[in-house]
Amino acid sequence: MGKKYNYLIPPFISVVFAVLLGLILHQVGAKLSENIIASVFAAFLLNLTYNVYGLKSSRQDISRIKSKIDQTDSFVTDLLTNRSRIDKIQNSLAKKKGTLKEFSLDLFNDYLQGFEVRDSGVYVKGEEIAVETAKAFWSRISNLQNQSPEIERVVRVVHSNDISIWLPENQNNGKTSELLTPQQSFIKKGGKVYRILVGEKDEPDDDYKEAMKVMKDHGIKVRYVCKKFVTSSKFDFLHYDMDNFVLAWQSEGTNSTDISGFILSDGCTLKGVFSRWQHLFTHLENNGNPFSIPDHLQKRMDDLMKECEDNIPC
Repeated sequence: MGKKYNYLIPPFISVVFAVLLGLILHQVGAKLSENIIASVFAAFLLNLTYNVYGLKSSRQDISRIKSKIDQTDSFVTDLLTNRSRIDKIQNSLAKKKGTLKEFSLDLFNDYLQGFEVRDSGVYVKGEEIAVETAKAFWSRISNLQNQSPEIERVVRVVHSNDISIWLPENQNNGKTSELLTPQQSFIKKGGKVYRILVGEKDEPDDDYKEAMKVMKDHGIKVRYVCKKFVTSSKFDFLHYDMDNFVLAWQSEGTNSTDISGFILSDGCTLKGVFSRWQHLFTHLENNGNPFSIPDHLQKRMDDLMKECEDNIPC
């Protein structure tokens, strides 16, 4: 039998080499990203060099070497591209303020994939992520209210998507209770939630009545408006008035179950938030079914709208 060649260098040698190189680079002040890339790349080349000297001269071996080189080149290119993308997002988020900045950075760490900074705010793709983000928001805002119950935080919500998630029979799937429980806690500690549901019919049908009852049982102030009275909009939203934070979820149309993603923004940047809420609010008032919002809380909203008109036209 001919001599057998060991084509793979013992893994621990590559690891030790990479660690030693990393320590040297760290001592000379290299950046973390450059340190990681150089160490991984050098360790791979050490492995590759070992393999080259231990290989028989054959087309198969040369092809395998080329494949390894291509894989390394692809790995390094992807790593550098992702690093640049991460830096761009982090720098953009660092310029935001308040809840928008803090909440966006939290989500960024959890949902790096599909995370995109736009002029209108921060866009995250995916229906499941949209639901998870809503749960994360309510959990966060509930904790804040619990820590400082003397502050009257207000959240206004417009919802025209599929209503089934709010129905009692769907509470066993966990999503409904995970959305409603922190809202109830938020309200019990002094927060306010005003939600407007938008449906197809002139009056709420049995499903909407059931959903509205569930919300009222959790302390949410809720009203219903037929979609024919709603101005055109491609998104639903919640607005947190303490620092003008907006979470808007995009869909294909009214009552659609297809949520394509969501946007984190503010009331000034994301056009249409204030005008849509004000349109629905006025409609409810004109039809004898208004929200009973305390004057000082309504003034806070009015001041935000004026501030946006003065600074960034909505």
